[in-house]
Amino acid sequence: MLKKITAAILLTVSSMAMANEPICAPTDDFVILLSERFKENIVLVGLSEENDDHIISVWFNAVTGTMTVLKSSRSKGVSCVIESGINAKFKGSV
Repeated sequence: MLKKITAAILLTVSSMAMANEPICAPTDDFVILLSERFKENIVLVGLSEENDDHIISVWFNAVTGTMTVLKSSRSKGVSCVIESGINAKFKGSV
């Protein structure tokens, strides 16, 4: 199941990246992809100032240094990648 979800998201990502469109998928699919494939965990979550239906979450893998920032719609159950990056380091204390 994870392979099918991953393949579908990666196919969508590659086609959307070429068109400079946001990468969006069901939130549950992103949770599986980020936590199981990329071993990222949510390190920060909060409500958007623009729309209280939107949740902004930062996902991070301290070992690999990858990170993903998602904007999720609570009512629609869909998330979009705002940004992703590499060589991330956690600064400060929590």
